[in-house]
Amino acid sequence: MKRNKFELAGVPHHVDEFFSALSYENEDYSLPLSEIKELYSDGDKIFMYDFAFSEIEIIREDSNPYDSNAVRIDADGHVIGYIKKTETAAARKLLEVPCKATLEICGGPYKEIVDGKVIEKSWGYFATLWLSVDAEEAPAPVIEKPKQNTASLLIVGIALVLLGLLFLIVAWPLGLAIIAFGVFFLVNYKRRK
Repeated sequence: MKRNKFELAGVPHHVDEFFSALSYENEDYSLPLSEIKELYSDGDKIFMYDFAFSEIEIIREDSNPYDSNAVRIDADGHVIGYIKKTETAAARKLLEVPCKATLEICGGPYKEIVDGKVIEKSWGYFATLWLSVDAEEAPAPVIEKPKQNTASLLIVGIALVLLGLLFLIVAWPLGLAIIAFGVFFLVNYKRRK
């Protein structure tokens, strides 16, 4: 089984919707400090609240006005968050084959063991979705090519040509070199258009 990790975006915006329905107090959080030190090791975090749910729903939101590839994650009918926009293509590819989904929600007040001491802290709420796929059925990885910003090529090209024309008066070799760079950007703009 290959596990694929997706950190969800927007979880803090949906906490009010799911918190009262899915959270319960972690009994270990209220333990005396001596017992916490016995049960936990350095670096362990004991959150005040744990989250329980029986059903995870993965919803493709093709009509989402912000992202036509949006993938929403619900737990027991409550919106938890969205797969990050930069990872939706990979997630959608994985969802084409049978996979097992696991959701982990954390955050809020917690106690951490640091150098044998128990320190109380707080952290914003976050969630992680794990999609597990059999290695034989795993789709090829999705490699998203960055979009070329052709408008910036045009702007830089024009600016360099104008700057080169100004330098022609003072230092003509430098002016010609700057104009050449400007033409290079303009030619690349024309090719990518």
